[in-house]
Amino acid sequence: MINNIVIRTANKKDNNNIVKLLTDVLYEFGMKLDSIYDNDIEDMRSYYGGKNDLFLVAEVDDCIVGICGIKELEKGTGEVRKLYVLSDYRGLGLGARLFDKILSFAKEHQYVKLILATDVQFIQAIKLYSSRGFKIVKKEEDIYMEK
Repeated sequence: MINNIVIRTANKKDNNNIVKLLTDVLYEFGMKLDSIYDNDIEDMRSYYGGKNDLFLVAEVDDCIVGICGIKELEKGTGEVRKLYVLSDYRGLGLGARLFDKILSFAKEHQYVKLILATDVQFIQAIKLYSSRGFKIVKKEEDIYMEK
């Protein structure tokens, strides 16, 4: 168990470290950044800048080790995005802590519908989403879930 985990709202200074984390995790799974799907990290401040948007980072000793965000798509509907945790920090409940903070934020901001997409390789994430009430609504190359 890691005791010195800090979960906080991302800021502009975090962008390079977020891109590195995302690149590293995707590489681990044989994937790479997608210029369309991952365009939110190019300018996170404006993408997640709405009053009903949030992007979180988890830090250990000032190093970003996990991320997760939510973006309002339309009134009452949000997309959960980018739940990623570095491999050395998986299995410690960090992904669940990030995800639960996003779900609490969604509840506070009166979201009535949440959607997300994930790769079929992310088995543990899919289990987490399911345990929080998300259901698979479509399965192709990616899995699409909603609550």
